Amino acid sequence: MTLARQNRKTRNISRPAPGDSSVAQNTLEVMAMINQETLNKLKYMKMTGMAEALEHQEADTAYQEMSFQDRLGLAVDWEFSRRQHSRLQRLIRAAKFQNATACVEDIRYGDDRKLDRKLIL
Repeated sequence: MTLARQNRKTRNISRPAPGDSSVAQNTLEVMAMINQETLNKLKYMKMTGMAEALEHQEADTAYQEMSFQDRLGLAVDWEFSRRQHSRLQRLIRAAKFQNATACVEDIRYGDDRKLDRKLIL
C-alpha cells in the first residue's frame, strides 16, 4: 500500500468530539501498548539496560520535564554501564580467581609479608 493511499484512509477516520473521556482512556491504552512493544523490542535486541532505563524514566515524573536528548543520553549511559558491568563480571568468573571479591584496598601490609604500600597503591 502506498503512503498516499494510507494517508487517504487515515483522513477518512471520524474523530471524536474534544473532551470525550473515552478518547483520553483509549490514548493512554494505546501509549501503554506502544511502550510495552518498545520494551519487548529492546529486550529482544538484548538492550535490557535501555529497557530498564525507559521503565525507570516512565515511573519517575521528574524525567518528564527533561528534553528528549537528555533522556536518550541517560538511557544510553545506563545501557553502556550495564554492559561494562556485565563484561567485567563475566571476565572475573572466567578468570576463576580463588577469591573473586578480593580488592587492593583489603591487602594486609603486615611486616611479615614485606609488602611496600607505596609500590602497590
